[in-house]
Amino acid sequence: MQAIKHVTCLKGHNALCPCCACKIWAVHDAQKGCSTYYVPLHQPNGNNVELSSWDPHELPYHTEERHQAQLQAIYAKPQEYGINGESDVCKIPSICLFSSFPHEWMHLFLENHCKNMIKLWTGTFKGLNKGSTSSGSTIPSTFACHTPNVWMEHHNFTAKDWAFWFLYIGPHILKDRFPK
Repeated sequence: MQAIKHVTCLKGHNALCPCCACKIWAVHDAQKGCSTYYVPLHQPNGNNVELSSWDPHELPYHTEERHQAQLQAIYAKPQEYGINGESDVCKIPSICLFSSFPHEWMHLFLENHCKNMIKLWTGTFKGLNKGSTSSGSTIPSTFACHTPNVWMEHHNFTAKDWAFWFLYIGPHILKDRFPK
């Protein structure tokens, strides 16, 4: 997300309009002295915010036309639009700012959700580490390097380790471990 923010010259996750895909507006709790913005689907009362609700299946998406119009006004009101400037990358004809930089798999899923799922699973399923570790010697090195023990060494996992474990090892180890 940070790399996308810098390449596209968008303000990022702490902006008033933080999403690189839709036009949803963020809020913050000024009464508590908090300056961090967050994006609720149903905005709370107060803070002089016009109340609105967002249907997660029908979010108002950004368009190139709207972005170009905002670029015209950016230097007068940079805080209002959540844009730092015009990105040189976006001058490449094949680049569409709002569809060429999707939320990415590595950070959002592999380095966040996989770790959380392992923490959830490892609290209940003690045999998880044995199956994962013993499978490493049977995997050809052309697929991946030897995957560390997910129970004892998950703090050493890279995104590549998480991807390989989650896609290829995990389904076999977890087979028949959950109630139907």
